Amino acid sequence: MTENTSIAELIESVAGENRRKRQVAAHELAQLAETNAEELAQHIPELVDGLSRPEAQTRWELFSLLSELVRYNPGACKDACGEAEAAMFDEDFPKLRLEAFRFLAAYGATSPKASDTVWPLLDDAIQCYHGSPEFREMLQATVDFCQGDLSKKTKEAVLARAEFDAKQSAMPFIKQYAKKIIAAIRGTKRV
Repeated sequence: MTENTSIAELIESVAGENRRKRQVAAHELAQLAETNAEELAQHIPELVDGLSRPEAQTRWELFSLLSELVRYNPGACKDACGEAEAAMFDEDFPKLRLEAFRFLAAYGATSPKASDTVWPLLDDAIQCYHGSPEFREMLQATVDFCQGDLSKKTKEAVLARAEFDAKQSAMPFIKQYAKKIIAAIRGTKRV
């Protein structure tokens, strides 16, 4: 963000007609969220609206941003879940899939009801993208999800998936992440 560009101007650019300006503004807002998320939280509805833009980069930057903002206002971020579900299964853009996954994991960790809503989507993506370049990062987002406020139903479903992977997977890193997921669900530090 340049010294002369305000948050309001960046938000306005995300909604603008110029594709390149939308991408740059979304990127700058996502970077700003890493250090100043609370200030951006009041703009969640406009940011969610930006998810309807056609270019993948604008959308992945906004999902990254919303992943940071969800803790301030999960209710306002809920409106992004439909866009995230669609983006998570986009065949062409792995970065978009990953950021949509991270957003859903962050949103799902905010309440038992939210966890019940997103876990089937996360589970489906985990099964679909086994072996994809972004798969490890999806597993890490799942560990983070498991440290949230999950329902008993979701905890049981996640444990069933993770226990299976911990025992059956032929890939050592999947077994390791499965153990991290189990530890997160059970509230232990041991892996």
